[in-house]
Amino acid sequence: MNDTSQAINVGTSELEEEIALRCRLNPRLTRRIGNFGFIELEDTWGDEATIINTARISSTNKRLKDLSAFTEKDKNLLYLLLKHNHGTPFETVYFRFRFIAPIFVMRQWVKHRISCLGPDVELYFDLPRTGRPHFKQYTLKVSDLHRKWHRGRRPARVHRKPLDVSRLSPGVWYGVNEISALTGLSKEQCRALCTAGELVACKEAGRWRISGASVIERAAVQRMRTFPMRNQLSAMRLRSVDENTGEVVHTRVTDIFSTGINPVFRVTLADGKTIDLTENHRVLTEEGWRPMAEAVGLRFDAGKGKLSWRKDAPRWSVNGIPVYQSAEWLANQRAAGKSVREIARAAACSYHTVRKYLRDFGLQFSHSEWGRQIGRSQRGRCRGGWGSHSLETRRRMRALRSGARSNFYKGGASGDRELVAAWTTRVAPEIHARHRYRCCICASSKALQAHHIEPVWHNRGAARDIHNLATLCSLCHRKLHAGHRELAFMAWYRNPPRDPLAMQRLLDIKVSPAPELPLPRGKRLARTFVAVREIDYLGEQETFDLEVEGPWHNLIANGVVVHNSWNEFSMRYRKPISVAYVPDKKARSVDGFEVLSDDQVAEYTELVRKLFEWYEAQYEKACKRIDAAREEGGIPPKSGGRDPYRGRARELLRNITPVAAHSDVYWTVNFRSLMNFFNLRRKPEAQHEIRQYADAAFEMFCEKFPLLGEIMQRVLEEQNT
Repeated sequence: MNDTSQAINVGTSELEEEIALRCRLNPRLTRRIGNFGFIELEDTWGDEATIINTARISSTNKRLKDLSAFTEKDKNLLYLLLKHNHGTPFETVYFRFRFIAPIFVMRQWVKHRISCLGPDVELYFDLPRTGRPHFKQYTLKVSDLHRKWHRGRRPARVHRKPLDVSRLSPGVWYGVNEISALTGLSKEQCRALCTAGELVACKEAGRWRISGASVIERAAVQRMRTFPMRNQLSAMRLRSVDENTGEVVHTRVTDIFSTGINPVFRVTLADGKTIDLTENHRVLTEEGWRPMAEAVGLRFDAGKGKLSWRKDAPRWSVNGIPVYQSAEWLANQRAAGKSVREIARAAACSYHTVRKYLRDFGLQFSHSEWGRQIGRSQRGRCRGGWGSHSLETRRRMRALRSGARSNFYKGGASGDRELVAAWTTRVAPEIHARHRYRCCICASSKALQAHHIEPVWHNRGAARDIHNLATLCSLCHRKLHAGHRELAFMAWYRNPPRDPLAMQRLLDIKVSPAPELPLPRGKRLARTFVAVREIDYLGEQETFDLEVEGPWHNLIANGVVVHNSWNEFSMRYRKPISVAYVPDKKARSVDGFEVLSDDQVAEYTELVRKLFEWYEAQYEKACKRIDAAREEGGIPPKSGGRDPYRGRARELLRNITPVAAHSDVYWTVNFRSLMNFFNLRRKPEAQHEIRQYADAAFEMFCEKFPLLGEIMQRVLEEQNT
């Protein structure tokens, strides 16, 4: 039954069309469940041969290349491995499911997670560039993130005013008036605490009698108010990697889970980085995404505490280096046809730095390419001196042969900043002569430079105004820009008489940059690959797993690029799927008796429909209110990316969404954990709804791997008898 009559928003209708398309394109590995549910086995890694080869690696060099070489002996080996719980070989086969299910089903499903990080692993965040030229890195332990995400933070001081109980005796019972007079607690608070049962008290003749011991005990307990931090933490920019370009980008945390106590290994890389993780957690290697155990060929004997791994394991992707030091990134820029100067501008470094690394990586430009580079770099430049021409003649000659009027003009490759700098350099001698070759502030005549009185970033129209330039020595010029005193100098210069000592004192005091001052770009990073040096077993520890935003579901932890195994649709960024789960007769029956009547189900359906309609109406009102405030100038205009005001409206309105609403999830799981899921969720006593999804997943699994499905079913039946 595929009922979309409840669908209210466009996104839900589009999702229904996508589900129908997937069912037509992949009918063997898709299933519809309930009125809107859906599950698909999207991808797999490994097969029966992978398991056999992993199991025999310690005893023979013989390898199965495909299933055609399978023998009865191999089938028996698979059966014995499963029966006796030798699960390590099965952890090398992975599956990725996509499913759409009610939220209450998700909360049970989320327990079946496999990819975990140790509690001391640090996540890398970049804080906003408020007053800083570069991003500031901020690290936060996974365990601390989990605590703050779910419990919030506590203030540095006690919320409740301390009570003076020095005049109370533990064995004495007091009246309300006496407690108030002896401790300073108001009478209303005393009565409220007695009514709430927070103090040991009883009534005598209609009046409260309070135990002095309970008041003393309450005063000794320092109760702290906690403040939620989920919104702040989810807004922080977590480092991730663009898997297409290899560049370090940003994502956001959408949820974090404790995954219980698991065996944890510490992997040390050649550059000294370490990361604590389970053997199933996927890491990015030179050969692509691999579970840690598969990436290094890990073999571990828990009984003896011994482990071994391949010394020739592929290198792991790590936090990164500046993009200009990445051969991969430079090659991509060269392939895009960019010049050295354009590459340097994109990498936020100097022209000569890019030339150095191009040479180191053997990516130099050919002679013909350099010819084109030189031609572009000389556009608009004069050749030779000016001779004895007057200043006015020089200006007219320059105007006649500049820009598109020049025979050297090839389209204008130089940026505005470069052109303004070149013009300032040309007119600097005239400016110095006007100021008698002395610095305006300290009267020095050494290393003179031309400075814009009104900064270019403050008024671009005055960038080429010759009367907007003044002479400064290099020391004063450097101190003025380093202390962000450009506007103070402008006010000082334009309001004579000028006091040089006052200006020198101002230069010694640094201030925050003006809001409109464009800060220099931070260095861009690109991933790099580092070899594994050592692996140690740390024992069993509490582990955690995260969900992050797409499109790249990875993150950087302890400087290493790792994956997350679970990614769920977020109502913080999208409207909810406006179709709620409606139980059919089988779902609402116990031993043939329907616990809810048809009339009750009809009322239930109407209620959730009204909730979705209310959400849509209130969100529309909030959007109109936000747009009106923007037009009136009450809030800043939208500057790109997601609108934080509309996002906050969605965050607040999603609180009324029922657990019967559907969510959309990608789930990556290995064979061992998938078997555990089937064993728990396909039992008759499992909840009806999740059992439907487990049965559908098992059917698709058997379609894809009939031999494994047959053996798994046999083992599960033996375990349950």
